[in-house]
Amino acid sequence: MYRKAMTYLEEWGKDEERKPLIVRGARQVGKTYLVRAYAEKNFANLVEINFDLTPEKAEYFKAADIDEIIQLLEADSNQRIESGETLLFLDEIQAAPEVLHKLRYFYEKKPRLHVIAAGSLLDFLLKEAKFSMPVGRVEYMHLAPMDFEEYLLAIGENRLYDLLRSFELGKELPAPLHQKLMKCLQWFFVVGGMPGAVKQYMLNHEIERVQREHHSIIQSYIDDLNKYAGQYNPIMLQTIFKKIPSLLAEKIKYVNIILGERTTAVAACLGLLELAGVSYRIYHTAANGIPLGAEKKERDFKLLFLDVGMASTILGVRLNEIYLAKDPMTVNKGVLSEQFIGQHLLHARKPFIAPELYFWNRQKRNSTAEVDYIHSIGQNVIPVEVKSGKTGTLKSLHQFLMEKKLNFAVRFNADVPSVGNFTLTLPQGGELEYRLVSLPLYMVGQLNRILLEQELAQ
Repeated sequence: MYRKAMTYLEEWGKDEERKPLIVRGARQVGKTYLVRAYAEKNFANLVEINFDLTPEKAEYFKAADIDEIIQLLEADSNQRIESGETLLFLDEIQAAPEVLHKLRYFYEKKPRLHVIAAGSLLDFLLKEAKFSMPVGRVEYMHLAPMDFEEYLLAIGENRLYDLLRSFELGKELPAPLHQKLMKCLQWFFVVGGMPGAVKQYMLNHEIERVQREHHSIIQSYIDDLNKYAGQYNPIMLQTIFKKIPSLLAEKIKYVNIILGERTTAVAACLGLLELAGVSYRIYHTAANGIPLGAEKKERDFKLLFLDVGMASTILGVRLNEIYLAKDPMTVNKGVLSEQFIGQHLLHARKPFIAPELYFWNRQKRNSTAEVDYIHSIGQNVIPVEVKSGKTGTLKSLHQFLMEKKLNFAVRFNADVPSVGNFTLTLPQGGELEYRLVSLPLYMVGQLNRILLEQELAQ
């Protein structure tokens, strides 16, 4: 299955000043598959160690000299390890965190050798680390589940993929193609982007098999959390993990997640789930400029789940519910649409940048004004509203534009693409003209390109 991150890996491999690469991401998002595919395409041989399966091999890295480590690895794999010819892949490195420290010596002593490490729960281990990290001597790549466009390629809809990548705002998108893409999106809401689930759908086209795969992944997360949780309450962790999909699009208060539990305990469990990469906190930002995180409010946040398909499974959403609904995208109050857009915007930047996303709400008592997401391109702050159907008011978006004196906004909905200029009457008098780009939900992967090509966000 094609992954866009392959392009980044190939750029990294050709970089004369590259450092050992650590691929970060939640369990089963495709880290191992991606690295193996990259090795097969670009190297004569692959030397791979999986520390989860063979933790004893961490002993090889206790040698003080890098040449000695390489000699031991060659003897173990019965392969030559040569710069430019070999990819050394250290998988599930969270099971041998002390090996992370040794990566600095590969950079210093063997800079021409391609070295990639990968693992889940790395953020948790780094937080608890009792060893020094090789700061400045490694680089990172963040891997998410498959996005909608990668899913289209996986199911053989190559021409739809090409259409999305070449679409120009202002041109008409024929209704039959729009409807076909919306049908594909409905399937994606149930299948999601976890590679194992996508593979099951490709092979069988049976949603029950897809959901069985989801449950298997969910159980693997629970097993991982129990393994690494330490002082955390495992029952509370499982409860919060399974409850997050029901809290999507809501402003979160710890006391409402699990009634009767201490706020500090709930907050700690939520933090661990975030470190594991299965959920993300989307913080409020004042959005007065770039970077958005400079004005974030730590106690004001919403939650985003790892994957829309797994969220659907946990929520008990069935494909027939989506297909039989008068407005399919509004199933489960439309939170799946907001989850879908959010998980794409979260990873809309370069893979070496840690994923982050923000929203805005009016910080005044009794105010309900809220913009779903605040995105940025260059120095431009871009409010993004998500509508599940073809219609919906933009009252909060207008409030934001007037307060920030901005003249550009984006809306995702279930309608065909459009762009238009509108005028707002300001409360203090005068008018504000703004441009609204309205895109169908399935075009979220092309947002940055479309805006830049049209010079709408320059």
